[in-house]
Amino acid sequence: MNPGDSAEDLMALGALAASLSPDDLGRSLDAAAELLRTVAHADDCEIFLCEPEGGDLLLTACCGSDREAFMERVRFQPGVGYPGLVAATGEPLVTRYLDRDRRFLRRRVTECGIVSFVTAPLGAPLGALGCVSLAWRTRAAPVERGAELLWKAAGLISIAVRASLLTARELVGRAMDAAGSGLEARGRACLEVIVNASRARGGVLALYDPDGG
Repeated sequence: MNPGDSAEDLMALGALAASLSPDDLGRSLDAAAELLRTVAHADDCEIFLCEPEGGDLLLTACCGSDREAFMERVRFQPGVGYPGLVAATGEPLVTRYLDRDRRFLRRRVTECGIVSFVTAPLGAPLGALGCVSLAWRTRAAPVERGAELLWKAAGLISIAVRASLLTARELVGRAMDAAGSGLEARGRACLEVIVNASRARGGVLALYDPDGG
């Protein structure tokens, strides 16, 4: 931490570190987004995570008064839109003129009056994991402080995401080994791990037939 960090920010980062759990990543990210939004006095906060092997970015957590507008688009390709650009470059984006930036692709957000925006990458320099963002309706928003806060928070969030991915891979590997060599049994075991980890009621595993059958 820097000597200039505010006591509020230090306490927030401590609370963030204590709340992040790789065993319950979804709820942890929801809580992280709300905590960051509150501390930064922002109107909204969102977190995108990358699909494996350089895939698209998916909106994973979102909170604030404009949540529905932010969910206008929940998937971005690398290099596309603010989430895709930040994940691809590993560099943050900071603006007080979001409404004039053609790179931002969710019109409903700017129609709600959001003009100030900060996005920080998750995972850099070890590879893209996603990004975390704060948004305000005023051009007088503390974007510099928000950028500093997100940069520090991004490191903590990235650690939790990486730990969660490692845990999930271990669980899937163990389940598939225990299931034996049969494709159907291994697929069922893998799906069961995913369903349990996501706290879903059920799931469906669809396999692609290269012959089109």
